[in-house]
Amino acid sequence: MKTPAIAAALLLAALPATAAEVRLSAAVGDSLVQIVEDAPQAIRVTVNEKTVLDERRSQAVGLVNVYNAKQRWLLLLRQTSADASCPVSYRILDLGTETPSVSFPFGSCSEELEVAVEEGMLTVSMPGKATGTKSAWTYAEGTLFRSR
Repeated sequence: MKTPAIAAALLLAALPATAAEVRLSAAVGDSLVQIVEDAPQAIRVTVNEKTVLDERRSQAVGLVNVYNAKQRWLLLLRQTSADASCPVSYRILDLGTETPSVSFPFGSCSEELEVAVEEGMLTVSMPGKATGTKSAWTYAEGTLFRSR
């Protein structure tokens, strides 16, 4: 016969864990980058265990790719949301400075990307919202700007 203490311990062991879950862990240059899900729609991006992005509105944050632009590591991040009018946006995580930084969200809500790295600049192009148009954003030396 089980005692109440043992039954309670078995019940607690069966409950799902509520701890943060590391969704991605990647060594980039001298840095460890992690995407951590603390709870649904509570996602953090950390660099060497320091939070650089604390996102509370996205359903998910993922890594598109890593680029080296003139000895500067740049990570293209993809955010998804429940907003049907714009389900996806992007950010750039820059590891090339003493303090890593994350750009503001950008994009035309498209999942179709073209990425180019030239002369230390990262350019992300995608179809625009209007048919037949193209939008582009360029990141250079810590600044993101609309280039097309």
